[in-house]
Amino acid sequence: MAACAAQFTALSNWAATLLLAPPASQRERHATKLLKVMDHLHSLKNFNSFLAILCAFLLIPENIFSKKTRTRLTRLRPYMQPPHFTTYRRELAEASPPLVPYLGLTLQNLITLEQINPLFLSKVPKGMAATHKPEHGPIVNFWRCWKHFLIINFFVKQDSADGRTAHYDIKPDSDILDFIADFKTAYPDFALRELINRRRREAS
Repeated sequence: MAACAAQFTALSNWAATLLLAPPASQRERHATKLLKVMDHLHSLKNFNSFLAILCAFLLIPENIFSKKTRTRLTRLRPYMQPPHFTTYRRELAEASPPLVPYLGLTLQNLITLEQINPLFLSKVPKGMAATHKPEHGPIVNFWRCWKHFLIINFFVKQDSADGRTAHYDIKPDSDILDFIADFKTAYPDFALRELINRRRREAS
């Protein structure tokens, strides 16, 4: 989980750097390439990387892009629309392996369950009031347990899927790997924030 979260952040920062650091004359060319990459990631059902690049676009002031790019982003924005991420959830439910889910939302769901729904109920439900006794101990919040099961079971099912269909058959491309360079050209967080603010001031 930690490695996937780090990968998401690294890819998003790298994409944002690619869009913001070069001269304005090259920005649209990079935006077009990244949108094509997003289309390919979507067809591969790699939702984690797809949303990482979309997140990079959403960090950047829209008015620095062409009207065509802004129109495409308007269609893509619902994928990152909190709190329900309805479009993403629907496509994930309909997808079959191989796929890479957006783990950020999975972690968010688990954390929300932990914070809002206690493991034990604070009071005895009305339907159990007549039969429950103090010596029975606290009552487990089975609703929370069921929600946890649904979240975790999704990954269990992916892991137990037919090995021939659960994995991608993609051969490494040295040109692409050299271009990505393990995301080492990405600006660190503080420098990226400064660059985003600078581009926002320039566009206003």
